[in-house]
Amino acid sequence: VMSLLSLLLCCSMLVGTTFAWFTDSVTSGKNQIVAGNLDLSSGTAVWKKSDGTVIPNISNYKVVPGETLRFEQPLTIQLTGDQLKATLAPDFGATSNGFSSQLTYNYNIKQGTTELKGRDLTAANSGAATVTAEVTFNQTAGNNTQNAVQDLSKISYKLEQVIR
Repeated sequence: VMSLLSLLLCCSMLVGTTFAWFTDSVTSGKNQIVAGNLDLSSGTAVWKKSDGTVIPNISNYKVVPGETLRFEQPLTIQLTGDQLKATLAPDFGATSNGFSSQLTYNYNIKQGTTELKGRDLTAANSGAATVTAEVTFNQTAGNNTQNAVQDLSKISYKLEQVIR
């Protein structure tokens, strides 16, 4: 009886222990990821009359109904990310004062001869681009627009990541 009791006691003590005498471990190596980046900067804008003549100071220019002005601005696009996609568009809505309801905007964004408007941009599109916009003053604008001031200095651009 005593030997059976001793055997049970020894077995119960071994239940909570492990029988592995050799162990080893290894790390998985370099497993870092780095977040991508998108950046946009702009150069000096140039305003022109419809005949191509440069307007030296747009703040002093008096536009008349039916006239179209041309706006050109260089941009630098930087997209860094293996799967990064983004869109680029100007925001003319930031100019909603003065007689904005009487203005229409048409624009394109080009990189060389490639049109970027409405496209998903990738890292391959990093580099110089040019925004060209035509701003047309409605030819049927009423007398309430005479001497009104429209602030176009707040035209902005939005480079935004696209998740599809």
